[in-house]
Amino acid sequence: MRKHEPVHPNVMKKQFGENTICQTLRDIYNMTDDPDIQFRLRVAVSMAKAMTKKLREYKADWSKGFWDERT
Repeated sequence: MRKHEPVHPNVMKKQFGENTICQTLRDIYNMTDDPDIQFRLRVAVSMAKAMTKKLREYKADWSKGFWDERT
């Protein structure tokens, strides 16, 4: 198995700017014609959206409990 090398944050910002994960995946989707890769990218976008939704819910619950005067 090949080891994945991380990309330095400065290089990422220069290459992709302020793109979100979903936008970067959509850009890759548009670059390929392979149906299997396109399917995997659609799955990855769905996973990223679900993760973002759960993170927002977690942050909302955490901040609500943090500022609750009863605790």
